[in-house]
Amino acid sequence: MLNNELWHQHAFANRQQSALLLLLMGGFLAHYRTMALTGPMWRPDSEWFKHE
Repeated sequence: MLNNELWHQHAFANRQQSALLLLLMGGFLAHYRTMALTGPMWRPDSEWFKHE
């Protein structure tokens, strides 16, 4: 009984940790994508402006 209880706590902690990691990675990816999209707007010397 005690062993089962410990396993449940362990599984819950693992699930929390992986969820936090996913959230962190998602936030980083969103930030990176925003930087990539807005990059040309604050870099006038980039290829984006030379397209015209």
